[in-house]
Amino acid sequence: MQIDWFTSVDGAMQRFEELRGQAQIAQETAYREKKMRGWCPACRRETNMHLVEAPDGGWTNLREALFCECGLNSRMRMIMGVVEKYPPTERFLMFERVTPLFGRMQERYPFVEGCEYFGDDVQPGEIRQAHGIDVRHENMLELSYPARTFRYVFHGDVLEHVPDMQVALRECYRVLEPGGTLLFTCPVFNFRKHNVRAVVEGGTLRHIQEPAYHGNPMDPNGALVFAEPGLELLDDLRRAGFATAELGLAFNPAQGILRDGNPYDDYNMWPIIFKATRRP
Repeated sequence: MQIDWFTSVDGAMQRFEELRGQAQIAQETAYREKKMRGWCPACRRETNMHLVEAPDGGWTNLREALFCECGLNSRMRMIMGVVEKYPPTERFLMFERVTPLFGRMQERYPFVEGCEYFGDDVQPGEIRQAHGIDVRHENMLELSYPARTFRYVFHGDVLEHVPDMQVALRECYRVLEPGGTLLFTCPVFNFRKHNVRAVVEGGTLRHIQEPAYHGNPMDPNGALVFAEPGLELLDDLRRAGFATAELGLAFNPAQGILRDGNPYDDYNMWPIIFKATRRP
């Protein structure tokens, strides 16, 4: 998988602009054909990818709705491809456990440990039942793991649902070993700054904008979006203490990894992943 890595927002924005025309053609083709043929990093072969259209006939998110025969959508396949470039060998934590992506990761890295969020009333580290299996509960704002536990930490589209992203990133830093790697995705739009939608003040939830929810395998009602992250996440990672912070662009129509196709240009999501390394 080809990934363009950037350490500056300006560099990333310039590359987005260069690829704008190609991205538009690719997404129009996906919507018209309803399928693509491409290389899947999970299957490690060329396969068919099918578009699952929105049931209401509205906008279909290409980041989430273009599925390989193996069951992974574009975002998950991108993650598999990036992780393969930095393969964990031990002490690997994922902030998900009941998803198809975790299952695929577990096949490739049997030592991976997964967790989910069950609610504020559950103690971090507690084991609960979900989807017929034992699942460890963790709150990213207050992890139960000791400092310097993991060599490798990953979370996918979790950060936007955490009331304080900076605290969450500092917790990820804390549980990483010196020199350890954090990889994560979140739905980053063409924003430089975060768009804050809700906050918790004095233990009380306050909505700044109309509430928005994303799909959540742990709750049929979805997960509240506290913020739509911007590219300033690079600065947030550095403030959290990370020695390096990079934004990776994995746009690749030959692998069915496209923009999300949102009709509002400001809300286009590129296939982005963040990588940060804890100081040795």
